[in-house]
Amino acid sequence: TEYLCPAPLSADTAPTVRDLAARAYDVLGCEGAARVDFRVTPRGAAYVLEVNTVPGMTETSLLPMAAAKAGIDYDTLTERILGSALARREVMMSKIESEAR
Repeated sequence: TEYLCPAPLSADTAPTVRDLAARAYDVLGCEGAARVDFRVTPRGAAYVLEVNTVPGMTETSLLPMAAAKAGIDYDTLTERILGSALARREVMMSKIESEAR
């Protein structure tokens, strides 16, 4: 298997893929780290293949690979994921406490 990261997308297709990825993530109600996979036709039409809400986190997995290409090292990525989960937990706990009153 050969992974091309970042994907060699045209200047027209790349923003479309980014927008579709964000929209798929939001529509599905995803939280935290996720990976949105695509198929792109030779003409540049992009189709969401799947949304992986539990992406791999080994040193050779795609999420850490993409983060590294964005300048985010593995330790920082892990800290961001954990920080995001803790922040969501705080919000959830505050809601529960407010409703209990």
